[in-house]
Amino acid sequence: MTDQTLAKRARLGVSDWIAASMRLLVTEGPAALKISRLTDTLGVTKGSFYWHFADIAALKSALAEHCEAQQRAAAEHVQALSDLPAAERLDAMVDFISEPRRWSAEAAVRSWSHSDRTLCASIAELDRRLHKAIHQAMLDLGFDGDDAQARASLLLYSGLGYLQAAENTGPPDSETLHRFVALSTAR
Repeated sequence: MTDQTLAKRARLGVSDWIAASMRLLVTEGPAALKISRLTDTLGVTKGSFYWHFADIAALKSALAEHCEAQQRAAAEHVQALSDLPAAERLDAMVDFISEPRRWSAEAAVRSWSHSDRTLCASIAELDRRLHKAIHQAMLDLGFDGDDAQARASLLLYSGLGYLQAAENTGPPDSETLHRFVALSTAR
């Protein structure tokens, strides 16, 4: 369903504006988050926007809260994998993060976070929790503390590098990511 079809079908709610904002953030970047751009995308008037938000800052704040909630949910998902055997845990993490829509959204949110302190802190917390989970998996695989730390850092920071490169090269496929994990856990 297109944004304009959604707007014609029913009165827009806050969640519709957030969803449209997220789509613009992913496809065009933070600079596209403007009232006129959003109303054009949704095929509605500015009055519809102001019915829900005082100004663009209020929308961006609501979008940032939405993104932070998504970051917390991702961190909780990773934490919930802790009962799996270490190798399965790492594979499940790769499967979770390699979902194509997640790549584009994550890259867009991380780009936007450079100008939003709260969002930046949320991403830093997610990265900390991911590193901790990967580190624990490496310990569970039998690597000593220093090796586990180095391998966890290698995986996390390589993943972030893949995320940054994906804008130009496209995201790596799941098989490539699984191969990278296998190389990182080899003895």
